[in-house]
Amino acid sequence: MKTITIAILFSVAQCKAVEVDWWALHQVEGCPAANQVGCSGDLGFYQISPPVWSKYARTGEKWWIEVDNRVVAQRVMEARFIKLRICRNDLNDFQVALVWFSPSARLKPNRTQRDYATRYSNLCQNHK
Repeated sequence: MKTITIAILFSVAQCKAVEVDWWALHQVEGCPAANQVGCSGDLGFYQISPPVWSKYARTGEKWWIEVDNRVVAQRVMEARFIKLRICRNDLNDFQVALVWFSPSARLKPNRTQRDYATRYSNLCQNHK
């Protein structure tokens, strides 16, 4: 088990840092204020579900504080990349959006997921 863990950490260390256009992601999520709860109960700018927030937030981090919301979102995304054993530099913006929206969607996204990822990709291109 130790060997597997080291191998995963080593391969992740060889990757570029997870580069997500957080501005574009915020625009796609459509939440205008950090202290807003989405219609399905998701929290803040990046619309993190309450169970995911509970898993990745540290004591004292508040979902309605913009900086805390971003830090937790970064942890979530990094954990997804590690779990999927992929490097950011192996993906384009469309695929990065799918990892955020639904990690399992990256293999066979439905129309809603494709639309989400396309919008994120377009925003990333216009924001660079």
